[in-house]
Amino acid sequence: MSLFITFEGGEGSGKSVQARALYRRLSKLDIPVALTCEPGGTPLGKKLSHWLKWTKDTDITPLTELLLFNAARTQSVTEVIIPNL
Repeated sequence: MSLFITFEGGEGSGKSVQARALYRRLSKLDIPVALTCEPGGTPLGKKLSHWLKWTKDTDITPLTELLLFNAARTQSVTEVIIPNL
Protein backbone atom coordinates (compact mmCIF):
# COMPACT_ATOMS: atom_id res chain seq x y z
CA MET A 1 0.00 0.00 0.00
CA SER A 2 1.26 3.46 -0.90
CA LEU A 3 0.40 6.73 0.76
CA PHE A 4 0.44 10.17 -0.85
CA ILE A 5 0.84 13.08 1.59
CA THR A 6 0.69 16.74 0.62
CA PHE A 7 1.27 19.88 2.64
CA GLU A 8 -0.99 22.79 1.78
CA GLY A 9 -0.75 26.39 2.94
CA GLY A 10 0.15 29.90 1.99
CA GLU A 11 3.60 31.10 1.04
CA GLY A 12 5.90 31.12 4.07
CA SER A 13 3.60 28.97 6.22
CA GLY A 14 6.21 26.25 6.82
CA LYS A 15 5.15 23.59 4.33
CA SER A 16 8.70 22.83 3.19
CA VAL A 17 10.00 22.73 6.76
CA GLN A 18 7.31 20.27 7.83
CA ALA A 19 7.69 18.15 4.68
CA ARG A 20 11.46 17.84 5.22
CA ALA A 21 10.93 16.95 8.89
CA LEU A 22 8.47 14.19 7.96
CA TYR A 23 10.82 12.98 5.22
CA ARG A 24 13.70 12.67 7.72
CA ARG A 25 11.49 10.93 10.28
CA LEU A 26 10.13 8.37 7.82
CA SER A 27 13.60 7.77 6.37
CA LYS A 28 14.97 7.03 9.85
CA LEU A 29 12.20 4.45 10.26
CA ASP A 30 13.30 2.85 6.95
CA ILE A 31 9.98 3.72 5.35
CA PRO A 32 10.39 4.36 1.61
CA VAL A 33 9.65 8.02 0.98
CA ALA A 34 10.02 10.50 -1.87
CA LEU A 35 10.11 14.26 -1.33
CA THR A 36 9.19 16.64 -4.12
CA CYS A 37 7.79 20.11 -4.60
CA GLU A 38 5.84 22.03 -7.19
CA PRO A 39 6.49 23.59 -9.54
CA GLY A 40 10.22 22.79 -9.14
CA GLY A 41 10.22 19.03 -8.56
CA THR A 42 11.42 18.04 -12.04
CA PRO A 43 13.98 19.51 -14.44
CA LEU A 44 11.17 21.09 -16.49
CA GLY A 45 9.44 22.26 -13.32
CA LYS A 46 12.64 23.96 -12.14
CA LYS A 47 12.90 25.87 -15.41
CA LEU A 48 9.24 26.89 -15.29
CA SER A 49 9.52 27.87 -11.62
CA HIS A 50 12.56 30.03 -12.30
CA TRP A 51 10.87 31.63 -15.29
CA LEU A 52 7.63 32.32 -13.37
CA LYS A 53 9.53 33.85 -10.42
CA TRP A 54 12.08 35.96 -12.26
CA THR A 55 10.33 37.18 -15.39
CA LYS A 56 7.62 39.32 -13.85
CA ASP A 57 8.27 42.01 -16.45
CA THR A 58 6.89 39.67 -19.13
CA ASP A 59 3.36 40.44 -20.27
CA ILE A 60 1.83 37.05 -19.43
CA THR A 61 -1.89 36.46 -19.10
CA PRO A 62 -3.27 34.79 -15.96
CA LEU A 63 -4.43 31.85 -18.10
CA THR A 64 -0.94 31.37 -19.53
CA GLU A 65 0.52 31.42 -16.01
CA LEU A 66 -2.05 28.84 -14.88
CA LEU A 67 -1.23 26.59 -17.82
CA LEU A 68 2.51 26.81 -17.08
CA PHE A 69 1.86 25.73 -13.47
CA ASN A 70 -0.32 22.88 -14.76
CA ALA A 71 2.42 21.84 -17.19
CA ALA A 72 4.84 21.61 -14.26
CA ARG A 73 2.29 19.61 -12.25
CA THR A 74 1.65 17.19 -15.12
CA GLN A 75 5.38 16.59 -15.47
CA SER A 76 5.71 16.06 -11.70
CA VAL A 77 2.85 13.55 -11.62
CA THR A 78 4.33 11.63 -14.55
CA GLU A 79 8.00 11.68 -13.51
CA VAL A 80 7.87 11.65 -9.71
CA ILE A 81 4.52 10.93 -8.10
CA ILE A 82 3.18 7.96 -10.10
CA PRO A 83 6.51 6.08 -10.14
CA ASN A 84 6.70 6.41 -6.33
CA LEU A 85 3.19 5.15 -5.60
